[in-house]
Amino acid sequence: MDRIGYVYFNNLFAGKITESTGIFEFVYDSNYMRIGCPIGFNFPFTQSKYMNTKLFPIFENLISEGWLLDLQSSIQHIDINNKFEILLNNGQDLVGSITIEKELI
Repeated sequence: MDRIGYVYFNNLFAGKITESTGIFEFVYDSNYMRIGCPIGFNFPFTQSKYMNTKLFPIFENLISEGWLLDLQSSIQHIDINNKFEILLNNGQDLVGSITIEKELI
């Protein structure tokens, strides 16, 4: 089953991150590329998908750490090592200009 997160940068829909069978993909929205700016230095605009077998560092570094990660994992009944699920469940309350939504808004 694919898991999808809709990525917003400064409240503009920037793209979509998906995880399917252990492969992570991020692709920019074509409309966003005309009006926005890249979400990170290592993510310049491109029509092709970014792919990796691990969650991209730009997203992994948005996840809570320490006691807050422990609390989120415990309360939400998510394995502490399931970083993508933790990101999806807490992506609306991240530090900085990136938010992750489970549904397109």
